[in-house]
Amino acid sequence: MAVVIAVLVLSSSIFLTFADDDVTKIIGDDAQEMSYDKLYDKAFDYYDKGDYNNALLVFNEAFKLDRTITDAPYMIGICYYKANNYDKAIEWFTYAANRGDADSNYHLGLCYEEGKGVEMDKNKALDYYEKAAGSNKKAAQRAEVLRNASKSSGRAAFERETERNISDGSVQEVGAIREPMARKKQIEEQNARVNGTVPLPVEEQPENADPNIRAAEAYMRQNNFIAAIREYEQAANNGSIEAMLILGDIYRDGSGVNVEDFKKAGEWYSMALNKGCSDAAIRLGDLEKKKGSEKKAWVWYENAAMNGNAEGQALMAQRAFEAAQKANLGSFERENRMKEVNDWLAKALATDPDNQRANYYQGRILYVDLEYKKAIAYFKKATFMADDAISHEANFFAGLCNEQLGNFGDAYTFLAAATNARYAPAIGAMARCYYEGNGVVNWEKNETLAKKYAAEASQLGDPEGLYYNSKLNRGKMAEKYLKESAEAGYAQAQFEMGLKESSVVESQKWLRKAAAQGHKEAQDRLLSM
Repeated sequence: MAVVIAVLVLSSSIFLTFADDDVTKIIGDDAQEMSYDKLYDKAFDYYDKGDYNNALLVFNEAFKLDRTITDAPYMIGICYYKANNYDKAIEWFTYAANRGDADSNYHLGLCYEEGKGVEMDKNKALDYYEKAAGSNKKAAQRAEVLRNASKSSGRAAFERETERNISDGSVQEVGAIREPMARKKQIEEQNARVNGTVPLPVEEQPENADPNIRAAEAYMRQNNFIAAIREYEQAANNGSIEAMLILGDIYRDGSGVNVEDFKKAGEWYSMALNKGCSDAAIRLGDLEKKKGSEKKAWVWYENAAMNGNAEGQALMAQRAFEAAQKANLGSFERENRMKEVNDWLAKALATDPDNQRANYYQGRILYVDLEYKKAIAYFKKATFMADDAISHEANFFAGLCNEQLGNFGDAYTFLAAATNARYAPAIGAMARCYYEGNGVVNWEKNETLAKKYAAEASQLGDPEGLYYNSKLNRGKMAEKYLKESAEAGYAQAQFEMGLKESSVVESQKWLRKAAAQGHKEAQDRLLSM
């Protein structure tokens, strides 16, 4: 299967490439030693020149160094936005917006108002503008336009007004760009607030927001954890389920209390559970898993699932799917397990259509059924977290689906994201592409890069990486990697082991393993033996 890695066409004139060696080429040999600030400034130099290809690459390197600052992910989103790749822009804006970035909320508003990468939705646009309005003047202006149009002339006029604004080009601007000096000033102000030298800004809160939680959040921003916990406890004692869950998280992770306290965490989660919060059952399951009791964890997950919790239902689907994968193809056990998977997924997606885990496993089922186009839609909904294991796997499988459909540019987008996250199967796919010359620049083989990716993937234990390591080595080393790949479950390696074995018994053993995975040549070979 040829996964296309190297060139992604984002628009008629913009190409974004992500070969690892490019970082060294454009930054220099000291790329690995550069600080976040230096990488960010270097990326901005490329951005100023309109070189979004290299800007995106270097912003991503900065992001990998420090994921607590939203500047780099915001600018990655801007690069994609400028390149008209709105799907990826939305993913990065969402990542930054979820971490409180106002400019990213503004851009999400633009995307919903203009229907870029999403279905046009003025109400969602207004929501995002209002989130950003306190810090972004353009967002405040757009919010005012949408509110006035909606109130003064009704729904039809609201639609006409916003359509007119778009056609006039008044919403087309890219908006706030996080320049290096402005960013540094922002960080200095943020540090000053944390250190208590300037007052915290007054933030807009919902009218029904718990005042103790508001106060606790302010103390958390000041790193005054003792005062924050006191306010959260007051809110919890007043019946706030949100505060109970937060307190459970604080003690589970030892955040601000210096040491984990599983007993206290369990008490707060149990209090929320007694209030009817099914999310608390998920937290109790996670707590048991952290304590080392997988069996007890699944009792809580099932409890959440039976009480209608989408994440619990998705977890039950995951467990059944993993069991089905271990069963023999066509077996009664496998069929029953897959029925269980489908039943739980139907419930999870009905409860929460946006549940990440449920969307990922629905995509996996469609992938197995060769329904690649449908699978992509589900995988895309599972890739919204930039630093999340499910997102990496969803990016990888979305890449494979696009490759099967011949959408090589989109395949690259997803696979590059998984590779940047050091997801081993994606790195193994890179090795294959360069070894075979499929999808890479000029469709030419590159043994140097194939070796690089194969070595990296092999170190991570990836079966495909091990297989291509066998192809790129000679003699006993080649045999060693081939056997390791076969033992790790790579069907092509198992098939080749079957051909190499002189013993009929050993040969059939490997051929059966490959055939069980649907390897056609192995199946034919067995029939002829």
